[in-house]
Amino acid sequence: MKKPTPISNRNIGFSDLVDEGVKKLKLFGFENVNEENILTDEVYVFFFTRFLDSQRGKSKELDKQVEMLLYLIQAKV
Repeated sequence: MKKPTPISNRNIGFSDLVDEGVKKLKLFGFENVNEENILTDEVYVFFFTRFLDSQRGKSKELDKQVEMLLYLIQAKV
């Protein structure tokens, strides 16, 4: 079975980071998290922003996507 390409080695976008964040939060037991509420629910946002912070420094493109997502979360868009 082929291993998935690490997120830092892919041409990523917002949806890739959000999908990865949803998967991570579900592993922590947050079964109701989804692509919408991960950006708005206080608890999910707390954990998702920690995940985003952990992705910084892996690539310039990834850093841009992380910064944009953090901006959107803070602006509550």
